[in-house]
Amino acid sequence: MKFRSIIRHTLCNYVGDLETRYLHQKMFQKVCESGTPVQISFRCDSPDCHRFMESQILPLKDRGLKLCSHVVKFAEQDYADILDPNVERSSDLIRMCSYFKKIHTPNEICCEVEEAVEILKLFEHEKPSQISHSIYPECYKGDQKYT
Repeated sequence: MKFRSIIRHTLCNYVGDLETRYLHQKMFQKVCESGTPVQISFRCDSPDCHRFMESQILPLKDRGLKLCSHVVKFAEQDYADILDPNVERSSDLIRMCSYFKKIHTPNEICCEVEEAVEILKLFEHEKPSQISHSIYPECYKGDQKYT
């Protein structure tokens, strides 16, 4: 297993998109202010795999933080261009949960990418939709778990 240490650097320099950077900053701020560790479960998907992960953010004595993450489960999937950040996008927008990578559909159902493709007929579009990340209230409260 490969470990990477980023000492005395801002982790946000290594986070590519603004939504994820903002979420990390808010979680880090909460741990710094409360002095209480935070543990989160989330998915980190790529176009050809699902990675089910857990992270723990621990406060350090010098107001620093220690972030420990590990993969709980890994599952290969068929290539999904909707998850490929290098694919040209349409102006359509879909919402995806940052924790569990479920997609919010118009009828208020959160579903897996594969199911959302069918419900929203995403492969019938000329270009994939843009993805906006958020955290759904049930995920934030811990009501949702990945399987």
